[in-house]
Amino acid sequence: MSTVGPTAAPTNSCPGAGPKPAINRQRCRVGSLDSAYIQIAVPIFGYKSHIGIDRRHGLIRRWTVTDAAQHDSRSFPILLDPENTASRVWADTAYRTKRNLEVLERRGLTERIQFRRPPRRQLSERQAKANASRARIRSGIEHVFAAQ
Repeated sequence: MSTVGPTAAPTNSCPGAGPKPAINRQRCRVGSLDSAYIQIAVPIFGYKSHIGIDRRHGLIRRWTVTDAAQHDSRSFPILLDPENTASRVWADTAYRTKRNLEVLERRGLTERIQFRRPPRRQLSERQAKANASRARIRSGIEHVFAAQ
């Protein structure tokens, strides 16, 4: 079984600028050439790590880094290891897109991606139970990120 997920790794200092953090874009004119400029509460240049792990052993099978502005779902096909014999793929709601579900279907894999809550509504009881059981399995990936 595969598990995929992201983690954000902001780099809020300019290359060569020393330990002083960049507070606004003018103070950090260069930035990292590979990262995208995003603004949450404090403007930062950042990256996200995405991994595909072997659920049984907790080993990272596939890994990619994207700029923080890119949506998580775009890295999904890269994280699927064709040499992995597992038939189920576990992931969080960011990966539940029509395109990703089609990729899984073409490869003959079973999706165990958590369900999104519809706007201004609750999940059905069945979906809520499915999400709870999937969260227990998927928590293994968070432990991999915690060890970074």
